[in-house]
Amino acid sequence: MAVVDSFDVFADKQIVNDTCYAACQAKDLGAPMDWGQTVIQKYIELVFHGAFTHPLTVQVIGCNNSNGSDQFVVCSTPEIPIAELVKGAKKFLQIPPIGKKYRFVTLKFLPTGGSSGSATAAKITGGQDVTDVSALKAVSDGSFKITVDGSEITATGIDLSGQSDGSGIATVLTGKMNSKATVTFADNRFVVTSKTTGKTSTISVMSGGGSGTDISGLLYLNEGSVPTIIQGQDAISVSEGGGLCPVDPVDPPNKDNIEEIPNCLSAFITLTPDYNTLYKAVNSDKETA
Repeated sequence: MAVVDSFDVFADKQIVNDTCYAACQAKDLGAPMDWGQTVIQKYIELVFHGAFTHPLTVQVIGCNNSNGSDQFVVCSTPEIPIAELVKGAKKFLQIPPIGKKYRFVTLKFLPTGGSSGSATAAKITGGQDVTDVSALKAVSDGSFKITVDGSEITATGIDLSGQSDGSGIATVLTGKMNSKATVTFADNRFVVTSKTTGKTSTISVMSGGGSGTDISGLLYLNEGSVPTIIQGQDAISVSEGGGLCPVDPVDPPNKDNIEEIPNCLSAFITLTPDYNTLYKAVNSDKETA
């Protein structure tokens, strides 16, 4: 099935400078919901108006308070290098289900580096809730493989039979991470977090360790479970650079005929039920309605 064209302008001509982030106006979903929990996949389509002087990361931010006091990251792009930030270039960011509802959603456009703020660690969060740990408790010969900060970790012989809950299981798994990461159990999901911060803090999906019982699927951290991965970021300024730019109702951005503006991008909401079609469209630089 062909890619469904964008039907909603999310961000209009956002300017992102070298040291401050820009954030678009929040979109009110009308009621709290897990925005990515839909039959038809939902994507943010990013369209760049001109060349950038710095790499860029784009985050989807959710919250339930209109003042944004309870913001959290729903998902994030990898760092987009300067070479790919040119006029007419497009990127797609899938909105995943995260098992958490939110009413308001916005985008943050983050430059690499910055003068203040705190660097963040890479982490991966399970793609589904684990409300029953009985299958994990039955494992006495578990295994997994994961790459943290460029180092591959292979763990085998994992005995979870003596654990009674997700927190206990997380503690055992932390001991198998070669001091590279910690595992926690929060909101019924397993989370693996690197012990380093900054853009060199990276993490991969989990897979089987090659012997014994593969527990990556039971943790919902394998590729098939569509976990949420957020790579580490360097410290950035917490002040807003581009400001909150409302969509111009008279002259909204046209993604097929954009005005050339350096360090500027617009964002749209796009739907497609077929990831393979979208992947081909992105990689061929062609898009069909």
